[in-house]
Parts: sequence; structure tokens; C-alpha cells
Amino acid sequence: MWSKEVAQASAYSWVVGTLGYIKEYFEKNPKEVIDKFRTASQEYLSSKVIERYGSLNFWPENWFCSFRFHCMPKIGPLRHILTPQLPKDRAGLKAIVFHGVPKPREAFKGIWPIKDNEKWKRVYKVCRPTRWIKKYWY
Repeated sequence: MWSKEVAQASAYSWVVGTLGYIKEYFEKNPKEVIDKFRTASQEYLSSKVIERYGSLNFWPENWFCSFRFHCMPKIGPLRHILTPQLPKDRAGLKAIVFHGVPKPREAFKGIWPIKDNEKWKRVYKVCRPTRWIKKYWY
């Protein structure tokens, strides 16, 4: 499920002083970077690390899970009636990643922001109030 070409940048680790070239390249070539990656900063960061070091090294897979993919019901309409749950097998789990939406505060309240012209997405873009987040987040 996880890509080996893009790392979720909220859990990056690196040796201090080794990634400054990424910022420098962006500062010298902002149009090129923005044309290619738009607002996808973690794709840019990942591509530059791969370009220099050949690959990304990842934390053990059981350390992280995705709130949307591992905690929420997989079938969209069930999200109207089932509250997201912590994964059953949590051995070694260190962090739940909230990528995109909902954000932790939105999931806690049961909010999934939808644009006015995309209200039809309410069929599957739903999150029941997830109160257990308070134990870990707040």
C-alpha cells in the first residue's frame, strides 16, 4: 500500500546538515519545482533524496498507520454509522498519520470538510466523531 517513491514527510528523520541542498535547489529553481510538483512538497523532498542517495529508507511498517486507510471503515457508506477504531493489531504502532482530511481535530468532532460544489461526496467522505483521539492528541 505504501509507495517506495514518496515518504510521508511528517515522520522524516535525517542527519543534520545533509538535506540543505533541497532547500537551496528550490530557492534557485522555484518555477521548475512548482511546475513539476505544484504543492506536493513531500513528493519534491522524496524525489531529491532519491536523486542523491538512490532510495528512501523507511521506518518499520508496523510503526505507522493511516487514519483514513486503517482506522476508518473501508466501505464509504458504513462511515455514517461506524466510528473509526484503532487498528486491532497495534503491536509496535507509534503513530497514526492524518494525511489530507480529516485532520485530527476534525475527526475528533466528526467533521470532513467538503467543498460546496462536491456535496455528493458526503456519501463516502464522512467521519463519525472519534473521541478516542483526545487520549492521544490533546
